[in-house]
Amino acid sequence: MPISPGIALLDKAPTNIERASTPHALGVTLLNGLQGKDFALAVAPYWLFNHPGLTYAKYRDATFANRVAQIVRDVDVSGAVVSATDSTSNAAVGLRTNLFRIARKDPLNATLRKKYEAKVDFWALEVAGMTAADPGFNAAKDSATHYGDKLQQVLVAEYNEPAFQVSLAGAYAYQYPDRDLRARKSERYGAWLTADWRPKRYFEALLVARWQHLPTAGTTAQGEAKSTADAVDLGFRGGFNIPLPGLQRDWYLSLEYLRRFADDKAVAGKRVAFVTEAEVTDGIYLTGTFGEDFGPKHPVVALLGINFGFATQSQQAR
Repeated sequence: MPISPGIALLDKAPTNIERASTPHALGVTLLNGLQGKDFALAVAPYWLFNHPGLTYAKYRDATFANRVAQIVRDVDVSGAVVSATDSTSNAAVGLRTNLFRIARKDPLNATLRKKYEAKVDFWALEVAGMTAADPGFNAAKDSATHYGDKLQQVLVAEYNEPAFQVSLAGAYAYQYPDRDLRARKSERYGAWLTADWRPKRYFEALLVARWQHLPTAGTTAQGEAKSTADAVDLGFRGGFNIPLPGLQRDWYLSLEYLRRFADDKAVAGKRVAFVTEAEVTDGIYLTGTFGEDFGPKHPVVALLGINFGFATQSQQAR
């Protein structure tokens, strides 16, 4: 389940290196950290509406025009509100999309795909040679629909679990002293690329490169006071999917390391954290984080996140 870029920009996300995912029409993130309750709302505008003319074959079309259209279809827009202090809030807006992905070649999926494709073709021909008044027409039509649904599930599973994917995200945050909307001031902004490599279903490795403009109360290398600083984050995350027997779900356990480079010691630093994720039920995820956060005094980060995904879209397989 995607994390809002706004929460990630404000360093309040359970993870700052997000796993590859497909967009949900509507997603909500609730965080209960050591400093208060934060939340985010994400919307994928394209998937808020039905698109009956968009088949799975068109969705996966490798032409340049469709690849550009896919980037637009995968855009999600998010907003986040995070407590900075008891009297100050930060609000951020963000955008994210998938630039490209490579599907994993799974022998089991390939076998199932061929099986269901043959079944769909067979029953489609049967239905085409009958009329609604013929005996067995409804049964044949139901069989065609049944195997079409099975084929769709296999194809969507292949697409939702890519072997390699690159995503682009960006966010802009404001701060509201005393929670006064009229007193808002620019807090920070940034953009980043994330690459997710999954050679096997149970293992993945992620890399992130992020540039951001941050507030600071530090000094330059020459000792001059400054109020803002530019920083570059480079990070790695490695994780494992552990199957939960009898639940048909996985428990995800990972370690992330993020290094922040800046000419201001008050901004530079590192984040090292253990992150665990689990899908409690369809569309509801729990995320927990514990480790060392950014900051000159190496503060502890301990967060619990709850993510809700609504109106997940699946493509038609025809």
